[in-house]
Amino acid sequence: MRHVALGLIALVAACSINHRSDEVACVFDNDCGGNGKVCRDNQCVGGTDTDGGPKKDAPPPKPDAFVCPFPCTSCEMSTNTCIVDCSVNPNACEGQVVCPAGFNCDIRCSTDNSCRNGVNCTMGIDCTIECTGVSSCRGLVCGTGACKVGCNALDACRNVQCGNACACDTECSNGARCENIFCKQGPNGLCKFTFGGCTSQLDGCNTCP
Repeated sequence: MRHVALGLIALVAACSINHRSDEVACVFDNDCGGNGKVCRDNQCVGGTDTDGGPKKDAPPPKPDAFVCPFPCTSCEMSTNTCIVDCSVNPNACEGQVVCPAGFNCDIRCSTDNSCRNGVNCTMGIDCTIECTGVSSCRGLVCGTGACKVGCNALDACRNVQCGNACACDTECSNGARCENIFCKQGPNGLCKFTFGGCTSQLDGCNTCP
């Protein structure tokens, strides 16, 4: 009996030893003590309390914020519109102003001599160009969408090409130059007012969807 008793004492002592493997042994997730740890293959993994790893339900990193493309000075994402305001950033209007692909463009040539190196809307969708700066706007080229050009300043607008725009309207006032305005071709001739501006109001002059 003495030998049996000694054996039991040794067994109990062995069971009381705190092996390192016991610290991660588990059967259920609850055995891991929370803090994001979970039971995988009878071992506790993950969490942030002891191993420095990410928590189980850590949110994914946020995507980079949208950056408005050049030459836009601001963007209205609800209408997918790029605004180019020469009074906000004159550098955006020194060279040719190009409407970014896939955007509607609102181009405001509001300072004197702005947009004199051209405006190109061929890659954009609809395009509105306001020429309110003295001697502003030369070499304007519309895209295939609706195109509106307001020539509303002294000596503004030279060489406006409506091209393949589904609708093209130009307005000339306040001493605008309005030189070499090429309107859209309609089924009954040019879609042009008698005083030189272009219109989409005549029959066949508006084919926009």
